[in-house]
Amino acid sequence: MPLVRSSTELAALPPDTRAIEFYAEESTDEYSFERFDELTNIRTDGNSLFHLSSLKTVTHLEVSSLNHPNVELWNLREWANLESVSFSLGTKTFGLGLQFLTRNTRLKRFSARTIGLYLTPQAVRYLAEFSQLEYLSGCLAETTAPQTARALAELRTNEHLAQVELGCSGAMVPETVQELAKLPGLSVLDLRGAKLLEDITEPLQRHAGLREVAFYNHRLSPEMLKNLASCPNLQRLYLTYCKGISDTGLLELKDHPSIQQLDLSDVDGVTSTALKQLRCPKLQNLNLANCSGIEAQSVASLAELPVLKEMSVGGNEGFDDKSMALIARMKGLSSLRLYRVEGLSEEGWTELLKMNWLEDLIVYSSDIPPDLLPRLTELENLETLSLRGSVNMSDDLFRKLTGLPRLRYLACDTDCLGEDVQIEVHEQHPGISQVVRPPRNTSYQAQWWKTQEKLWELFPEQVRRERGDDSEYWWQD
Repeated sequence: MPLVRSSTELAALPPDTRAIEFYAEESTDEYSFERFDELTNIRTDGNSLFHLSSLKTVTHLEVSSLNHPNVELWNLREWANLESVSFSLGTKTFGLGLQFLTRNTRLKRFSARTIGLYLTPQAVRYLAEFSQLEYLSGCLAETTAPQTARALAELRTNEHLAQVELGCSGAMVPETVQELAKLPGLSVLDLRGAKLLEDITEPLQRHAGLREVAFYNHRLSPEMLKNLASCPNLQRLYLTYCKGISDTGLLELKDHPSIQQLDLSDVDGVTSTALKQLRCPKLQNLNLANCSGIEAQSVASLAELPVLKEMSVGGNEGFDDKSMALIARMKGLSSLRLYRVEGLSEEGWTELLKMNWLEDLIVYSSDIPPDLLPRLTELENLETLSLRGSVNMSDDLFRKLTGLPRLRYLACDTDCLGEDVQIEVHEQHPGISQVVRPPRNTSYQAQWWKTQEKLWELFPEQVRRERGDDSEYWWQD
């Protein structure tokens, strides 16, 4: 996606350009988009919308710094082909601004999940014009959250709305969730951006449509987990950093018939007693990073899960060589994430190298012994390899790893790689996204920045793709 800031840069683009980043440097400059009949994807800011008013072909729009929605969105009043729109950063409620987008009747995705840009009951009523809306991400003001949710549930065109991600400027109350539960097509409810002070799960009891529920850093009682477990078709449950989860609560989910993905990362309070009883027949992805209760006995039990394909472990003292040896026998695993596995010796790391069927391996803040690192090339099916937080890297090792036949993504934190080897690998392996950062908690890296600038100069499209791919892994930091 080329970056355009001046009319000169715009004029230099070919007429078949489909996507651009556009940030007008001079408000008085004239930007002509008449040549671009195929331009469908734009990333811009609120101040630049004025120059885009004549465009009619855009289907995907991302806007940052929307500080005056009621004024800036007026520039889009003639647009009618949007399918997705995303707003980030802002300081106002939407108010009347959404009325200028109502011609876009094919809009399917609307995202404005940022503190400062609040959805109000008035703004939600304009969403009625988007009869194909499937995804809504936004932030509610605490004082009007129930009313906004009620307005959403009462929309005459809400039958397609399946995925709702909501934050709140204050605590979310049960009345808000009660209204959201009335949405006829609701299948995904993401409340990671909301603050919860009381049980809001009761309205979700036995909700047959729910497929995914997400919480973050909330206090969940056994009764709340029981309510969630009563949803017969629940497939994905995210409980990262949630407090109050004990064996009693987790056992409510132990044999849920539909759950495919369970995230218990950073959950402290679960013991191996409960983990050993997990028998969910469809569980494919289990995240236990920094979760208490991981030790050899619980791993041995988890190895019996019939369709488990992705697993995340580590971050606690109980994960040791014996645990790793048990995981190394799980030939159904295609993806393994190891976090701060300080209890592994060379024996445990050697067990990892036996898993030559792995497709994705992420090792975070853990140092594989230097003499074993070259043996990662034995994992010939790897498509993703991340060695974030591992300091043992060299030019020669980097070359060897990029020679893995199926590799598509390689990440590492190091200041030991030379500029020449990074240029060489970009030339020889253009299909691999190579993300190299300086080690964490280090001072300003002048050479690293110099290399990044050189790579951008020589391989702009590859570097842009790499930055986009890297955004999927920011959560590791």
